[in-house]
Amino acid sequence: MINGVPQRYDQPPMMVQNRTLVPLRGIFEALGAEVQWQAETETVIATKGELMITLRKGAKEALVNDQWVPLDVAAQPVNGRMMVPARFVSEAMGARVEWDSKALLVKITAE
Repeated sequence: MINGVPQRYDQPPMMVQNRTLVPLRGIFEALGAEVQWQAETETVIATKGELMITLRKGAKEALVNDQWVPLDVAAQPVNGRMMVPARFVSEAMGARVEWDSKALLVKITAE
């Protein structure tokens, strides 16, 4: 859920090492970012205002406004979609992330 709206993706979220991965374009765009894919370097650049996040396929760190941030789980391709950690993307975009264990639901609230 992002701001109370259920999210539906053509590639369902998945768990990797106890982390929820979601399709990169879907979550970034739902949080208001523009997404550019650079095929030659397998890198995505997401921007929203002054914020810029750069993620590379397989990397265990991301660049957030010129500062390297470690990732618990690397971005990885699944069925033609790049999957990324939902918590990292959301928090890097300034959103709050909560886990509802009873509903088995990730709740993201964007500012």
